[in-house]
Parts: sequence; C-alpha cells; structure tokens
Amino acid sequence: MLFLLSPLAPAIEAQVLKFSKSPISEANFDKLTSETNFTGNDFIYAKLKFPKPKREMGLENGLIAYLRLDDNTLASPSFLEFKAKTQDELDDPFYDIDLACAFKDSRNPSFTQKFLAGLAKLEPGKSYRLALKVLGFTSNRKDVEFADTEITLDLTKGGGIIKSLAESFANSALAAVQLPKPARDDKPLAAEILKLMKSQGFDATKVIFSTDGWLTQRKSNGEIDHRSIFAYVVFKNKSGGCEYQEFRFAQDYVGGKFENRTYRSGSTGKGGQIGCDKLK
Repeated sequence: MLFLLSPLAPAIEAQVLKFSKSPISEANFDKLTSETNFTGNDFIYAKLKFPKPKREMGLENGLIAYLRLDDNTLASPSFLEFKAKTQDELDDPFYDIDLACAFKDSRNPSFTQKFLAGLAKLEPGKSYRLALKVLGFTSNRKDVEFADTEITLDLTKGGGIIKSLAESFANSALAAVQLPKPARDDKPLAAEILKLMKSQGFDATKVIFSTDGWLTQRKSNGEIDHRSIFAYVVFKNKSGGCEYQEFRFAQDYVGGKFENRTYRSGSTGKGGQIGCDKLK
C-alpha cells in the first residue's frame, strides 16, 4: 500500500503537515522528517501545525478534514467523504489527523473511525486516489483552506495492519448495533414463529415483536379476513453473518374464529446486520 503526497496548496499563513508511521509528539514535530511512503503494514499518523495558536488565527469555529475518493473506476468521484472536527483547545497550534492506527491511540478518534469505515468499504485489489483537504472556520464564518493533499492508495497487495484495522472497525460497528425493544411479550406466539422460521430454512434464534397486538384485516364487504402482527426475527445468514429482519405474520379467520395456524405473509424490509453476540 503506497501513499504519494503532493505539495500543499497555498494558504493564508505558513503551516506544516507531517506524516509518520508512529505517533507524532509536539516536542519533536519540528525535527521530524515527514514520511511519504506507506505500506499496508504501517500505521499512518498525521499532524498539522499552525504558526500560532488556533485562537489567534481566528479559528474559533474549529477545523474539518475532508477525504474524498476520486477514482475513474467508480461512477461518483465523491463516493467517500469524511468529516472530523478537532477536539484540541484553541490555544493549541496542532491539529491531529490520524488516518490508520489503533482506535485507542488516535488523537482524533472521530476522523480515524470514519477513515477506517471507508477503508472497510473499499474493494481490495484496486488502486484508489484520495484527496485530503483541511478547512478552517474563522470567527466570521469564512472558510480558509490550510492543506490540500492527494494520496494514492494501493490495495492491490492487500493484507497488513491497515486491512486488519478496517476489519476490526467493521466488526466493532456491528457490535454497537442494538436490537429494537420488544413492543409485546408473548412467549407462546414467539415460540410458534421461531419454529415456523426454522422450518423455512432460517437459522433463527430470537423473535422480537414490533407491534403490541394483532391488526384485524377486513374484506371489501366488511367481513373479517385475517389478522396480522409484525415481528423482527434474529438469525444467522448463509454467509455466516448475523442480521435481523421484520416480517409480517398472519392468522386466517375461518368459521367465526381465527385459526391457530400462524404463517409468514411478507417482509417490510426493515432490519439490518448485527453482531453475532446478539443471537442469544
């Protein structure tokens, strides 16, 4: 994985952007020689230094770093865009833009998190061109551009620390997804639906009702036709991942009463992927 950095664009006042394979300390910043070549086995740290504290430069409204994807193989040149506001004090002249490192070691975790989320979506085995831009927001709401850097991201070799970090983020993002709270507690009906879904090939483990009761459906003449209820089913898919989906279940009205047989009558499309720890 190779990163090529182009010269910084002109700005109102001189500033310095440096990259390194290890955390950049403020004490050693001036002596540090900026790295320009990175592989998939390297961490990527970056730090921007202003000539004076951000407060004195009128940056009371903070800074934002944008990372845009510009690759000819994709339909949209702005497929990826990340934002991160600095958490530094205004009296600090430094701005951390850590791209790929352990989340706990990042000085700007918001940006690192979004960068790794983007890496997890990129298709391996291809080369990408990324543009990194840092904008400052002055007290009069005027945008000031401080850095504009182009990076060539080569994923043809794959593997390494960066891939591991991206995959780790993707897994942690799934782990953070919470299942909906149940709107109804009906253990017998939940057991019946769970048995039904398993008979239809679902490796289902849990049923969560999303409506608090049955909804009666009538024919055009006003006669009762059936009743329905909605519930999320938690299951492990055939790819080994875990997800939850909302389905519609129904019971027909026959002979003046609802049948005890419950059947699946459709899906709402609601739901998504989850961490497999949520299966139980």
